[in-house]
Order: sequence, then C-alpha cells, then structure tokens
Amino acid sequence: MQIKPSVFAAALLIGVSAYAARIEIKFENIDPEKGKSIRIGLYRQEGFPEEGKQAYSKAVEIEGEEARAVFDSIPAGTYAIACYQDSNGNKKLDRGIFNIPKEPCGFSKNKFGRFGPPSFRDVCFDLDEDEEIELEIKLKY
Repeated sequence: MQIKPSVFAAALLIGVSAYAARIEIKFENIDPEKGKSIRIGLYRQEGFPEEGKQAYSKAVEIEGEEARAVFDSIPAGTYAIACYQDSNGNKKLDRGIFNIPKEPCGFSKNKFGRFGPPSFRDVCFDLDEDEEIELEIKLKY
C-alpha cells in the first residue's frame, strides 16, 4: 500500500496540533547595563536547573528595559523555567564564591531557593495541550 504525499502531510499537521501549547514570558526588573540578552531554559524535572539539560532553550535580546520570549509547539507536561541575563555574552551563568550567581537570574513563579536554586517542585507548572500561558519572571540581582 502506498501513502499519498497529501495524506502524509495531513497526518503530520494533525500530530503538530496536539503539541500546540505556547508559553509567553515577560521579563521584569531588567537592567540594560547588565547585558543585552536573556538566556532561558525550559526544563522537565530531570536536570533542572542545570545548563545543557533543558528540554528547550533560547536567548532573547533586551530592547530598552524589556524582553519577551515565546516557546511554541511545546508538548503537554510539567515544566519549570530558569533564566539569566548574560552580562558578558559568554552564554553561561557566571558564578562567584559559594556558587552564587554573578548575573541576574530568575525562575518560574519568581521563587528562589534559600541556599541555591529553588526545587523543581517549587517552580514547576503544568502545560496542557493547546494551552497558551503567559508568565512574568522578575530577575534578581
């Protein structure tokens, strides 16, 4: 049996629509003097908040004192966001003594851990199929 290209294309589109969840993030408390981009990681529980272990990532440019990021076509699931303002453009979160971030950073639900990053449980959110959510993340210095 041979599948026609148009049937195959329709099947692909149906599969994509099941993952049409969208996350829009607005960043607050931005200091343009601290860098020109924000790097964002969208994490599942495994690997949170370790760089390189995010499910999805992107960087957005800061325009004035504003920045927004959009993640499209995300599968339903439980996620958390960790982000930082890349002050020196080296594409990594710089840390100082006691592993404390030297660059402004933030997490979904605007929660921070007492001694280190917050737990995934404290900052996670559920994303349903075809859902569109808007988050505001305040960067902390």
